[in-house]
Amino acid sequence: MVLLWAVPRRVLRVRRLTTAGRILGDALNPERRRLLAMRAAFGLPYDALLAQTPDPIGALAEGDYEPLVRALFEDAGLRPPGPPPP
Repeated sequence: MVLLWAVPRRVLRVRRLTTAGRILGDALNPERRRLLAMRAAFGLPYDALLAQTPDPIGALAEGDYEPLVRALFEDAGLRPPGPPPP
């Protein structure tokens, strides 16, 4: 009985994480990183953004995408990628 309840939920979660990982893809690509940061700034709840940076829109305007990308990955339930190469 427990398996009938737990297994479908687990399968659904794995599918969602796999899809999120594929969509977020190459987060080290500078242009992709900018787009992901924009997605986070304009789409995530403000409290999720504030957990990563005190000024999400300011970070976006200054090109500081790291906290916004972290917030996006955290929202998706994924481990964020490392910092971008210099």
